[in-house]
Amino acid sequence: MLLQACPAVFADTEKDLGQVRSRIGKLEKDISRSFAERNKLQTRLAEIERLTARLQTNIVKLNAERTQSEARLRQLEQDKLDQLEALKNEKNDLAAQVYAAYVGGRQEKIKLLLTQRDPSELGRVAVYYSYLNQHRLAQIDRVNALLSTLDQLTAQADLENQTIKRLQRQRHQELESLKVARKERTRAIAALTSKIDSGAGQVAQLKSEEARLLKLIQEIEQIMQDFPVGSRSSFAKLKGELAWPTQGILLADFGQSRGGSSMSWDGVLIGAERGTKVRAVARGRVAYADWLPGQGLLVVLEHGENYFSLYGRNDTVTAKPGDWVEAGDTVATVGDSGGQSQVALYFGLRRKGTPVNPRKWFKARLKKGR
Repeated sequence: MLLQACPAVFADTEKDLGQVRSRIGKLEKDISRSFAERNKLQTRLAEIERLTARLQTNIVKLNAERTQSEARLRQLEQDKLDQLEALKNEKNDLAAQVYAAYVGGRQEKIKLLLTQRDPSELGRVAVYYSYLNQHRLAQIDRVNALLSTLDQLTAQADLENQTIKRLQRQRHQELESLKVARKERTRAIAALTSKIDSGAGQVAQLKSEEARLLKLIQEIEQIMQDFPVGSRSSFAKLKGELAWPTQGILLADFGQSRGGSSMSWDGVLIGAERGTKVRAVARGRVAYADWLPGQGLLVVLEHGENYFSLYGRNDTVTAKPGDWVEAGDTVATVGDSGGQSQVALYFGLRRKGTPVNPRKWFKARLKKGR
């Protein structure tokens, strides 16, 4: 009975996953449409930063493919050297036998028949010559096989060389596109900054971004009510046991004032090098993985019991909506998306949409920045 039920359970799971992705995808489109109508500059910034993330992801893949191709080429070259050495040995052995046969006379069987030896000895020697000739033929076959293998290895090595050259060209093109995209990003950020350079404008912008994030969490909660996370253990029981999503320096703490304004941080800001891996703090499902004003490329994980973890300002995002991730799985890389001037990870915890002080949930303390 259990085996019969498994396909149905699997089908239901796949159906649920498809529904989750479909509803999250609709939410992402609604968000894009809503802030596109309000702010064309932010729309342009979102497009550029999404493009930048894709280009950087492509470059990483191309680098990995090139490394694998170079490793295959090195192995092929070593295989060729091994085959050449084997061919050399076979040729030397065969040449020695041919020379011995020449010195002993080229008409071995005829000479043997014309000798006045005992017939029984004659038979034994004839069998010996038969075995010797078979051995020579086998050696010739091995030499031919080695030559054929060398031809194949040479062809494969040429193909790998062509692959490496193609990957180099693609990587160069992606890097050039990335340079252009980053220049465009700089111009878009400058235009945004000039638009909100006043203190009042900055506060209004922060409030708008906070409201957008709150609305996003509320909408995600509503979607996920129909697809609850079946956690293996209660997320609440993990309090004080979690590992930080990335190693770095604490630049802004929960509750701290944001730039001297009346707004305060609802999460923490962790300074780290660009491209540093961002890892899930606990098992959960990817509820959101897209661009959001103020947060840039944002990943939101649902952990059950109305708990969500947020990872913002990313350089690239590897997680996809609907995916399941385990604690320690990479979901993104540290960056400065969202028009930020500093490379850092924004990390937050929410329960029922309300910010939770994340520092109480982790084993270690983050080293404070100066």
